[in-house]
Amino acid sequence: MRTARILLLVLSATLLAGCATFRPEAPEVRLADLSIESIGLFEQSYRLGLRMRNPNDRALDVESLRFDLTLSGRSFADGVATEGFTLPAGGEERVEVVVRSDLGSVLDLLSDWVDGNRALPYRLSGEARLADWGGITVPFSRDGRLDIPAESGE
Repeated sequence: MRTARILLLVLSATLLAGCATFRPEAPEVRLADLSIESIGLFEQSYRLGLRMRNPNDRALDVESLRFDLTLSGRSFADGVATEGFTLPAGGEERVEVVVRSDLGSVLDLLSDWVDGNRALPYRLSGEARLADWGGITVPFSRDGRLDIPAESGE
């Protein structure tokens, strides 16, 4: 009887440890759209359209997002989204978020645009806080290319 109790205790501890270390896969995030929200002398804000896909077989209740946007290898903007949403299991959602940048970041981008660079490599990275997993955070990162339209008449 004592051996059975010890075996049950060890088995229970092993199962609990396994559950505690299981983490869901991070959502896949890509930049779908970028538009100007407001322009000020020292700070600018942009609306990002993010396409988020849940690779898990269980819905994810995203409590918040924190992210950084890098363009052409230079930090461009960052932001935090605190409005929660649910990513369906195996599904995707479009999420709108606002990011902020400073004047130096915009001048660097304009310099690339004037030099004729119409396709800027980007990296969108950050983390999603999951309410339904005890508030754990899962990192995400995506590399892509942002096509900047040429001015009309070109």
